[in-house]
Amino acid sequence: MINNLLVVVLFCTIFEYQTYPFTRKKYFIIIKIYRLMSNFACFFDIDGVITKGSNCITVAKPAIQTLIQFIVPMVVVLNTCMLESDKAKRLSAVLGVTFHPEQVVLAQTQMRTLTDFHNKHVLVSEQGQAEDIARMYRF
Repeated sequence: MINNLLVVVLFCTIFEYQTYPFTRKKYFIIIKIYRLMSNFACFFDIDGVITKGSNCITVAKPAIQTLIQFIVPMVVVLNTCMLESDKAKRLSAVLGVTFHPEQVVLAQTQMRTLTDFHNKHVLVSEQGQAEDIARMYRF
């Protein structure tokens, strides 16, 4: 656990106030980190932290692109209520990388675990696409 935290701290330190492209030194530091800790994944809070609407933190794009280049598993978390596929498309456009719906955890994602309530009367209250979301989870 501490080693994984160290990797995240080192990775953030490398990119804090830095711009793309990488220097040779930064590249080798990242390679060393990856070789030491190839068993970690990243879990990001995106909305309002890394992105705000169609804007994102300057260093976020190259950092996320590097994680994808090194095949680091990644999940993004959002408080938004919309279809995972729609949010994955929007994030892909903003950050310039491909996000899959399986990598997106939204406010309503925990509804997948409520299978005992299928075929029962359930009140789903969300902004926007509540009916589509309820159907997607078979309510």
